[in-house]
Amino acid sequence: MAKMMIEKKPVLFGGATIENAFDKVAVVDVLTPKEIIEKEPELQKKAKQLLPRLFFDQIDVLVMNMEVVAGPYEWVFDKHGQLF
Repeated sequence: MAKMMIEKKPVLFGGATIENAFDKVAVVDVLTPKEIIEKEPELQKKAKQLLPRLFFDQIDVLVMNMEVVAGPYEWVFDKHGQLF
């Protein structure tokens, strides 16, 4: 994606920020156009590692109280991530 944008428009530098699972900035980097192309896959990998996740090897049903995030709703998911 970055390579395509750099080829179409002049870019002096790019700024990359990665947040951790607690919405706090974990990585800040300023890159030249060449570095953007080289480091983008590495930064994407790091971002995926820092995504929030549930620490269960196996789970059949997940019940979540989403009142704080989405209002007074209770969401129930099965082990395949399907809402029911």
